[in-house]
Amino acid sequence: MGKDIFTVHIDCIWDAEAGVWIATSKDVKGLVLEDGSLDRLMYRVEEAVPELIRLNNMPTFHEMMFRAKKRQVASA
Repeated sequence: MGKDIFTVHIDCIWDAEAGVWIATSKDVKGLVLEDGSLDRLMYRVEEAVPELIRLNNMPTFHEMMFRAKKRQVASA
């Protein structure tokens, strides 16, 4: 039986040069996704995280919460 809740902290960085948002997380090994839409990216994150948890043999959780931090990278 899994634990109650797992908060996944997601770093979302806008890469203006590539025109995409990039999502990574220190909480879930292997999470690296990109998309031109932040909404689509977060949908993909929610789909990928449970699979990565399983592949990484991490403990299972009854519920997950996603906390996204958005940043933009500016090039000079």
